[in-house]
Amino acid sequence: MAVDVTRENFKELLPAIREALEKCTFYSFDCEMTGLFTDGNKHEYLDDMQSRYTKMTESSKAYIITQYGLSCFEATGPAAYEARTFNFYLFPQPHGGYNRRFLCDASSLVFLASHGFDFNRCISQGVPYMPVRTRDFQLLQVNRSNEPRGDPVVVSSDEDKAFVAELVQMVSDWLAGRPPSPSSSAVVKDELEEAATAMQEDVMGSEPDEAPAAAAAAAAAASEQQQQQWQELALPPLNSYKRLLAYQELRKPQFGVEGHPGFWVKRLPDSRFLVLVRATAQQAEQLEAEARAARIAGIHDAAGFAAVFDLMRRSNKPAVGHNCLFDVSYGLYGFADAFLPATWRDFKKMARSWHPGGLWDTKHLARQLPEVFMGSTALAEVYSTLVEDGQAGDTQALLAAASAAAGTTITLPRISHAAGCDKYRALGAGEAAHEAGYDAYMTGAAFACLLPLVAGKIASDPTCSLARAHNAALQRAAAAAAAKAARAPGTATPEAAGAPQQQTPPLTPMPQPLQQLAEQQRTPQLQQQQQQQQLPGSLLQFVAGVVGRINMTFTDIPYAALSEDDPIPDRPCVFYLSGLQPGYRMDDIWKLLQRQGLGSARITAVDSSSCLAEFRPEFVDAVAASIADANSGVIAMPWAEYALMRYRQQVPDALDAAAAADEPGARRGVKRQRLQEPAEKQQQQQQRQQNGKVKDEEEEQPQRSGCSIM
Repeated sequence: MAVDVTRENFKELLPAIREALEKCTFYSFDCEMTGLFTDGNKHEYLDDMQSRYTKMTESSKAYIITQYGLSCFEATGPAAYEARTFNFYLFPQPHGGYNRRFLCDASSLVFLASHGFDFNRCISQGVPYMPVRTRDFQLLQVNRSNEPRGDPVVVSSDEDKAFVAELVQMVSDWLAGRPPSPSSSAVVKDELEEAATAMQEDVMGSEPDEAPAAAAAAAAAASEQQQQQWQELALPPLNSYKRLLAYQELRKPQFGVEGHPGFWVKRLPDSRFLVLVRATAQQAEQLEAEARAARIAGIHDAAGFAAVFDLMRRSNKPAVGHNCLFDVSYGLYGFADAFLPATWRDFKKMARSWHPGGLWDTKHLARQLPEVFMGSTALAEVYSTLVEDGQAGDTQALLAAASAAAGTTITLPRISHAAGCDKYRALGAGEAAHEAGYDAYMTGAAFACLLPLVAGKIASDPTCSLARAHNAALQRAAAAAAAKAARAPGTATPEAAGAPQQQTPPLTPMPQPLQQLAEQQRTPQLQQQQQQQQLPGSLLQFVAGVVGRINMTFTDIPYAALSEDDPIPDRPCVFYLSGLQPGYRMDDIWKLLQRQGLGSARITAVDSSSCLAEFRPEFVDAVAASIADANSGVIAMPWAEYALMRYRQQVPDALDAAAAADEPGARRGVKRQRLQEPAEKQQQQQQRQQNGKVKDEEEEQPQRSGCSIM
């Protein structure tokens, strides 16, 4: 089995890809693109998630994926995996109105070339693709009935009436065997002339002894073309409106006998042309079935990799990437739906729907284990540390802690390549870096090794972020299982039984030891749910708390949360400055701050009249008053208030929609909450005015750390 997948072997390998996804425990992926950042869309340190997402959306629409790596890992034992890796060369092909236009960034292409990327192979042999939604729409169009939909078109203008009359006469003459008029046979005549000219050129260019035979062949071909002319009638080129009128007239019972017109309408790739073919009712049915099958096959051929992306979703298996937010966004736009939502909140829903088995990021996981990865968490370093070394830092200490908590020996797993997928068997870490298939394999191998280390981290340090996330995941799962059991038919609720209600225990700052906590929280329903999960043994529960947490770079936002509320970074020194002169320059802001004695600041533009500014701690208390004293029309808003304002801008419609789908009283509750929030904000502003300064850090901290944006 080949690892490299191109247009030539894609159909042959598709069954093997399907089987690998069906059998795998989890799959990992990686992408190579033609670029990352469009002009003016570089990431800024103080971007919030919506701003960062908006910039990423522009990149996803502008660039394309040229190579996609997929590695399917199947657990073959308690601590063993077998990997089936596929390296897809991709290049879009136009079909049915889909024609992908894209940008290329010179530095990205140079980077790929320096790592041996074969551009000729990509373009000439790349697997075509289109979004799954586009493919499905084109398939739906094929299966649409030829019967008229809605009211018939009323022909009123003289031009349209003349067109209909000429069409009916043309078809009637053709069916009756009368010679077609010059206008009705223009297309066929042109084609015959082109064929005759080509054949004459062949005769003139042939040897003397071959001339008679070539002439005879030309005559026979011309005769065949003439016979074909009587069997088919090519209508003149039609625009969409006249094509609608033509279909309407051709359906009418005015040509054939017993309701059948005596012909079949053949649609050509160029939609302007229709060709009528003499056929009985049975022949027309067979021709239509063959044409439909050919169109369906053509769509699937043009969709290509969309079938793989659809199989990944339908497998419902855990998906794993490394620093993969761009990979996810590019993949959704290119292969799922040629559309991305306007808001980060809606994108999260879209990402979850296309990765129903959950999505994990190995870079985020590696960053939670500084005792193992004391330096870089780049993919090659993570793979080398775990798969090739296995002894770095506190690796053995974490494995020992995991073993003690589980009551059995836990080791790093053995990773092997499946038969036929041995392209990367003898390569060391990074030797084929930035080939998507190899990077996907390294990502999956690293994830398999990270699972026992995460379990050891939670067991050895119950206060770490992984332990807190694990604790929260257990509580959510237990609460969901209890709620489902309560809704089951025939199950008495606590209220109905008169029993006191038990609330889910809140998160504690110092969780109990891992094993004890797990046993307390695991209800029978939760145990059954965990046994049905795809990851081996009990290791799944230890990463369930960080599902959907994707690494973020050049920011203090700890991660992008696809499956939970977004964390709000603690930014006590950041203010939102609004009311700036449209088209302001950074120098204008720095001069304003210097005049007011606020020192220098890190500036991130928000739009043409506002920005975010991060001040040194000693100036924070004086920012609001100093900016107001400048009488420049600029207003300074603390970061916590700005984050809340952004939240309100993004979610009101979503809140109403969610409330409408919930219980009857929910909508009133949401509206009441939205009415109360402005009042709370006004009270906060009045309090600051009374105090003459920004609230103390102790008062502001709960709002910054507790508020979250979905």
